[in-house]
Parts: sequence; structure tokens; C-alpha cells
Amino acid sequence: MARAKIDKGVTLIAANARVQGDIRFSGELYVSGSVTGNVTAEKSGKGATLVVAEGGSVKGDVRVVNAVVAGHVAGDMHVRERLEMSKTAKVRGDVYYKLVELAMGAILEGRLVRGEPAAAEAKTAAEAQSMPPLAAEGEGLGKPPKSGAIPSPIP
Repeated sequence: MARAKIDKGVTLIAANARVQGDIRFSGELYVSGSVTGNVTAEKSGKGATLVVAEGGSVKGDVRVVNAVVAGHVAGDMHVRERLEMSKTAKVRGDVYYKLVELAMGAILEGRLVRGEPAAAEAKTAAEAQSMPPLAAEGEGLGKPPKSGAIPSPIP
């Protein structure tokens, strides 16, 4: 079993370690210490998973396939597949996700957006265009119906 973990590519940033600078990885990255810099999964890293353990922290943007957060993240998170936040998790930044699981007690200070930023903004713009127009001034409640409208049953 230990050999399978090594072949999969597991990287550990121990509780007593501090890393400054951007990190690119594939496989799994466990952060029990602190990282100051962006954390990015390689595009070829199918299933690449970031685990921020309780007591661990990342200060920078995160772009990964999967993430499990029990510690702190200060920066935007872009999670292509699945994000799990435990009751001890604290994320300060916008979170873009496909699937999310938030435990009671998890703290999110930012927006929670399904999908990537460009896709989410395009969807919002499309929804706004497809909405029916608002009633013009003078129309709507409190005005008599136009001719041909169904009369009110109340005299």
C-alpha cells in the first residue's frame, strides 16, 4: 500500500514547514503547515487533490480538481470537481465549484459560485436577457385591465 501512495504522487507540507512561492502539483498535496503562494494542480493531474489539514493554511489562489479543507485558505478557490469543507474550515475568498459539501460550522467569507467565473458570469447575463421585461410605468397592480382582459369576479 505504501508503494501505491508513492506512485500516486503524494506531497506533504508538514505542520512545522512554511513554504513561500507558488506550488504546482499532480496527485495529492497535503498541507499541514503553511503555504504563501498560489497552489495549482497540473492540467494532466486527473483527480489532483489538495488537502488543507486542520492547522494548515494557504494564502493565495487555489486551482485544483478536488479539495478538502479543514484549515484556512485566504484566496479564491477554483475547484473543478469536488470541494469538501469540514466544521473547522475557514475560507476567505470566492469559491468556484462543481460539487460542494459544507459541514455545519464551516466558515466561508466570499461568494459561492457554481462553475468557473467566466461561465458563471455568462450564465447570469443570459438569464437576465431571458427574463420578461418589467411592467411599464402605469401598468400593473391597481390599474383597470385592458379591454379584452378577463373581468374580475369581484364587483
